[in-house]
This record gives sequence, C-alpha cells and structure tokens, in this order.
Amino acid sequence: MVQANQKAGYFFVVGILILMVVGCSGPMNIKEDKQKYADKLDPASVQRGEVLYQNQCQLCHGESGQGDGPKAKELSQKPVNLMERGVHITRYGMRAIIDFPHYSPESLELRMKHGNDSMPTFKDRFTEQELKDITNYILTLLYP
Repeated sequence: MVQANQKAGYFFVVGILILMVVGCSGPMNIKEDKQKYADKLDPASVQRGEVLYQNQCQLCHGESGQGDGPKAKELSQKPVNLMERGVHITRYGMRAIIDFPHYSPESLELRMKHGNDSMPTFKDRFTEQELKDITNYILTLLYP
C-alpha cells in the first residue's frame, strides 16, 4: 500500500511539473506579450469593449481591473485582480488553461462565458463579439 501511495505521489509531482513547464513556456516578457496581443487589436473593438467593461465589469473588477470595484466589498469572495502577475489557472469541465504572467485572451473569454465559483456566467448576456471586445479592452489594460 505504501508503494502505491508513493507511486501516486510521484506521478502527481511529475504532472504538476509538466503543467508548470507547459504553462510557463509562453512569452515571459511583457514587451513580447504586448506585441503578441495588444499591438494587434482593432481600435473599434477596444472602444466597444471599454464601454461594455465600464457598464458591466468595473462594478466588481474596478476601473483598472484590480478587483477593487464599488461592489467588490459586498461580495463573499474578492473579484479576481486581472492585473496580477503570476500563474493563473482557468478550469472549465475537464479543460484547464495555465497562463503566465497574465491571463490569455482565451482564458478571459472562457471565464466570462462560463463563470467560476465567484463569478457568474455571462454567455447569455453578451454576444461572442461583445466577449471579444471586452477581452480586447482588458488586454489594453494589461499591456498599456
């Protein structure tokens, strides 16, 4: 029994290490991230996204995405600080996305569509284009 537990622990540690390497293999440099995402955004999409973000998202996430909006204090769990650097894990069903140093566009859209423990789902409130517009605006906050 002890050997089985040791083997399971070994595979768990190896799995975590693989996830960390895969998750951290993307651009580690803010300048590279900006070139990959923010520099390629459609200005009209960003402008539409800013209006949607200010009307819907900033109440919880704050004007600059730091999780300090006016409604944040009323919530049982603090909203995510979208500006925080680190390893971010987004899960939906059996799917997991690991991002570093910031959330990827795919993760942001997935979180908005499906929510999580502390965030409601918005897939019925926003169109696909609106979700992309909000994501594009958030990317301009991440990579000014």
